Amino acid sequence: MNVNSVDVTKYVDLSYNGASSQVTSIDAIKNVIKMYLFSSKGDYTRNIGQGGVLIDAIGKKLDSETQYTLKTSIATALSQFENITINSINVDIDSVNKQFVINILFSDTFNKFTSHISLGVKP
Repeated sequence: MNVNSVDVTKYVDLSYNGASSQVTSIDAIKNVIKMYLFSSKGDYTRNIGQGGVLIDAIGKKLDSETQYTLKTSIATALSQFENITINSINVDIDSVNKQFVINILFSDTFNKFTSHISLGVKP
């Protein structure tokens, strides 16, 4: 398996109090994707330019230009994972709550499932 594949067979999620619990399959993949999207540049020491996709939206305008930039940035960032196929990315402007609402529909070709992630980002 390639280094850029998301393998959930040995994934263990640690809670804040240090207790470990096994997170499997769909939830593990969702956690990996969310953690990557919400990471900061520099969190990945072997590739300092990785991460920071959604963090880059902080301080930006809540407009169609930022909406488009977010959508393309997410698609580019997730394309590095060979077993994750993005079926659709929708970035909507929620002007009432002053945030972008991001919906990602993806398939995992290694673990053989399709799932959905919803995120909210306040710029």
